Amino acid sequence: MIGVNLGEDPETVRRFARKLEIPFPLLLDREGESPRLFGLWAHPNTVLIDRKGRVIGLVRGERDWQSEAARVLVRQLLQGER
Repeated sequence: MIGVNLGEDPETVRRFARKLEIPFPLLLDREGESPRLFGLWAHPNTVLIDRKGRVIGLVRGERDWQSEAARVLVRQLLQGER
């Protein structure tokens, strides 16, 4: 899992990640290319990409990715790729 930050400077992103204790890497998209590449127009979004780099799902809006339902979904997606 990775996060993508749009347009902010690295130190702002580092402070944000520390404050929220984000356990995954955050990439910086200073030019704002990622929304165009994935056809996104609002924030937040979750793009699920398989091990071969294919988009296999898109979730628009905020979700609780620590819920049991989300964990089951991710487990199923990972198992289906073997």
